[in-house]
Amino acid sequence: MKRHVGPLGLKLLATFVVMSLIAACQSQGRLTVVVPGGSQPPEQSAPDSGGRQGDRKLTVVEGSSGPNDQQLKVDGTHRISAANIEAWLSENEVRITVTEMVKAATETEEPEFAYTTATVNLRTGERRELSKQEIQPPASQLVKEQVSPDGKYSFVQKWRDKYTAENFIKNLQTGELIPVKGDNYMEIGGWLDSDTYVLAAGSMQGRGDVRLIATDGSYSVMQIEDEHVESYLSFGASKGRIYYTDMNHVLKVIEPDQTEPVHLIDHVWSFEISPNGEYIAVMTTVVSAGDEGSELLIYDASGSLQGSLIGKGNLISYVS
Repeated sequence: MKRHVGPLGLKLLATFVVMSLIAACQSQGRLTVVVPGGSQPPEQSAPDSGGRQGDRKLTVVEGSSGPNDQQLKVDGTHRISAANIEAWLSENEVRITVTEMVKAATETEEPEFAYTTATVNLRTGERRELSKQEIQPPASQLVKEQVSPDGKYSFVQKWRDKYTAENFIKNLQTGELIPVKGDNYMEIGGWLDSDTYVLAAGSMQGRGDVRLIATDGSYSVMQIEDEHVESYLSFGASKGRIYYTDMNHVLKVIEPDQTEPVHLIDHVWSFEISPNGEYIAVMTTVVSAGDEGSELLIYDASGSLQGSLIGKGNLISYVS
């Protein structure tokens, strides 16, 4: 049976690192390409506001100076110990759940934990604990909506229960809601262009359809020949291309008129396509001296590494 990525977002079980993210590419010139794993300048550890040092760290790698100086940089990093991210509420505010041990484990009993939900302003550091009424999601949060690149349409999913949703195309100029036939069991997809939404529909048996949905609500099923995919759990689309990871953590790309994907990037844990579709933020896994860690890298849409290594550490984290 397939795992379902719920409509209310992904909860991480580990301590998280929030990137406040990457400032600004310059408008001209190609970004410096740095091969991962090569020689790097000295490392700087981000402070741990929870007081623990040494066992886990995020490292910011400074670029070299010169005519090919890096044009991607870290604007800031934030660490909140014993917490996992629930959602981004705005560019500078996140909703988190903090886990606190209230009773240690014994030989006969499991440990006991208390959980607190709060919002954190990343600029000021202010934290506000949420009430039970605020934590309980309203019915409106069972609706997911993605606006097309030209702002004329949106793809709407209304979740009937944990596993099934009804899909619609909404005309944002008229307010008309056009039904799209067929259930889906996943919430992953994206606008291929302004006229087509691509949906990895999922299924309780098999990996399910990949549907190319037009703005009139009709759709065709795309055939992707890939024996290394059991389900599409990491999936996105932009500027006429579809991106996904297979069971071997390989990021692949394919276009609608193709049936076989192109191998793009190895060892990809998660990825996110930039709003303008020009870049892909990739969290990769790396093994050094027998220890597994992670690196945050930026690629262009064709899979070429852009700029320097943004960060590395031993945390697999949320990418935004």
